[in-house]
Amino acid sequence: MSSAGSGHATGRRIALAGTGFYGYIHSISRALERLGHQVRTVAYPNMRNGWRSAPRRLGVRTFENLTRRRVLRALMRHARDADLVILLRGDLLRPEDLQSIRDRMRVPLVLWLIDSVRGMSNGLELARQADLVLAYNRDEVDEIRSCGTQAYFAPLAFDPERYRPLPGLARDVDVYYVGSLHTDRKQVLDRLIARLEPLGLRIVVDGPFSSRFRPIRARRTMQRYPSLARVARNRTVSHEHINLMTNRARICLNLLPSQATDALNIRAYEISGAGGFQLINRRPIPTGLLEDGADAVGFASPDEMVEQVQRFLAPANRARRLAVAAAALKRASAAMTFDVRVQELLCRVDTCCRRPV
Repeated sequence: MSSAGSGHATGRRIALAGTGFYGYIHSISRALERLGHQVRTVAYPNMRNGWRSAPRRLGVRTFENLTRRRVLRALMRHARDADLVILLRGDLLRPEDLQSIRDRMRVPLVLWLIDSVRGMSNGLELARQADLVLAYNRDEVDEIRSCGTQAYFAPLAFDPERYRPLPGLARDVDVYYVGSLHTDRKQVLDRLIARLEPLGLRIVVDGPFSSRFRPIRARRTMQRYPSLARVARNRTVSHEHINLMTNRARICLNLLPSQATDALNIRAYEISGAGGFQLINRRPIPTGLLEDGADAVGFASPDEMVEQVQRFLAPANRARRLAVAAAALKRASAAMTFDVRVQELLCRVDTCCRRPV
């Protein structure tokens, strides 16, 4: 868990807490500070992936409970002098924790869901205790509002300090993918690579592919997805590396998670902010986020994905590929940064919260 306080002398005093989630909480904190607000941040490990699936005998539940109590104490301490409390996902805490914050601190409490509320075991219970909820999916807004809480759809965004064009860099990678490699994605990527490798294309895949702690399962995975096993670099990479590779790639492949029923994942905005050309597995792309054919190109099946890769790598379509990437960069820079999102959040707080700041 980390805690930090900084900012300008003017503006609101904000207590921000939530999962570290690859550093995005700090991107949000910096965006608030750039707008002149004072921010106290409490970040904790991502409990959802890995921790909660471990056996109780390993003591993970004990670690989770200790972390929860530490986070709650720090948040209560910061909230005493705050005008606003923002929780990023917040599923480490319990509904009674949020109720206690609201009752004791008497300041607006905002729950920013960076995942589907349907995938959280206590998502709706947490939403009931908040003054305002930012929904991950547009089609979840009414469900959250049925709990008696103000809610609106807040698309994810990108950090312009981390994702940006790198002029002069050679586009020497044909196809680049980075992200989690669960079973569905392994199948799609293995099929793509098997089709494209014989054409002599350079394909780079970054992400955890198999675990060295499970050698038998790792061997079976490599046998089941031989093409992907040859290409995948079995590692978790930094934002700086991802930005570099996005700038080196002619085509950036984005495979949306199943939880994004009416939304885009954060990778969609990062590719756009870095000036990359994006192929994305949704047709049509959700209205008002990125425009299919203008800011990104969608595909409906693995076969169509292979066709689109071949089409946009053709020399005759280079200008079209660059035009789509440039349009996405322009749109993302103007409306898809964390600076824009937090400004929208604060405006909603002023107009929607039951208690004024």
